[in-house]
Parts: sequence; structure tokens; C-alpha cells
Amino acid sequence: MMEIFLYKLREKNRQSDVNESSDEEEEEDETESYCHKYEDVFEALSVRDISKEELLQLNTKIVREEVAPNVEVILTFDKVTETFWYYTDKLKDVSYDILETVAQKFAIEYDCKAIYLQTNVTASGEGPAQAQEGTEAPVKASVFAKFKNYNTGGKGSAPNFTSVLQVTEQMNHFRYRGKLSDYEATRHSEEKIKNNATEPQLDYASYKKLLEKKED
Repeated sequence: MMEIFLYKLREKNRQSDVNESSDEEEEEDETESYCHKYEDVFEALSVRDISKEELLQLNTKIVREEVAPNVEVILTFDKVTETFWYYTDKLKDVSYDILETVAQKFAIEYDCKAIYLQTNVTASGEGPAQAQEGTEAPVKASVFAKFKNYNTGGKGSAPNFTSVLQVTEQMNHFRYRGKLSDYEATRHSEEKIKNNATEPQLDYASYKKLLEKKED
């Protein structure tokens, strides 16, 4: 009797492991599929010159994207820091490759391909782009990266040396700014300031005339 019980328990655990493995593979396939979603359109997009004023205005533009089931990302671009800012409630589920794809959509949406750093660097999709608020998402360098020519000759040079610093300089940078609610609160605050700034201001003479009119 005990042997039957142990057998059923082992089978139940084995089936549970199989289901978990299947779910993980399905999630990986969905992520991989999403990361190629905008490649063709992005590659076909031409690079145009963007004025400084337009670049500075990009931080008022956003893309809001569901990158996976129940995983949403809001992304914008900050010219001052040369960084893509993003918000999400599921930080652990948002990898660097996913952020790259959302950045491609941003470039397509606002015709600003020039802000996207195009290299042969392939970031690892393994693991999330974890970061604390206000910090940049870490990235893993690929051995397939094409490097800048910082040290390509002379005594002691290493032409095939893989420098993480060189790779990082050529990659897009993403800064986690908080949850989706943090973005909504920031936008509401900015709109309130903007509305207050556009409201007509009364000088003393106008205020006095207004009072006199009310008294009449």
C-alpha cells in the first residue's frame, strides 16, 4: 500500500515538473517572438535629422506596450541623460531585449530612429533587466559585439580583447523610473503645473476693476 502511495506521489511530482517546464518554454517562446516584433519595420525606417528642440520634446512622448500577458511597459526618451526611461509593475519580467523592442517601437512611432543606437551587440535575453528606481538596467555583453577602435595596434595591444566598457558605450541605456502609477502621478503633476501656468494672471488694477464691477 505504501509503495502505491509513493509511486503516485512520484508521478504527481513528475507531472508537476513537466507542466512547469512546459509553461517556462511557452513563456520563453512568447518573449522571443515579441523581441522580433518590430524588426522589419524598424530596419526599413530611414534615419532623419532631428532638431535639438524636437529631441528635448521626446520626453513628453510615450509608448505603452503589453510586452507579455499582464506585463505592461511605458517608455519615453530623455535627451538630457541620453537614456530611455521606463515604468512597469513587473520589473522582474522585463528583460533588456524586451526594452530594446519597446525602444524600436518608440523610434517607429515618432520617426526618431537616430536616437536608437544600432550595433551588432546582442544582449542576453537570460534574466530580467533588474534595476532600482533611477538606475540603469544592467546588460550582458555579447561575444558578437562590434567594438570601437580604442586600442587596435601597438605593443601590448589585444585586438580580440572583449571590453565590457566598449560594449556598454554602444548599447542603448534604460533607466527604471518606477511603477505605472508613478508615471500617472508624474504626468498628473506636470499637467497641473502646465494648467496653472497658462491661467491668466490679474494685476492689481484689473483686480480692482473686477471688484468694482461686482459691487455695481
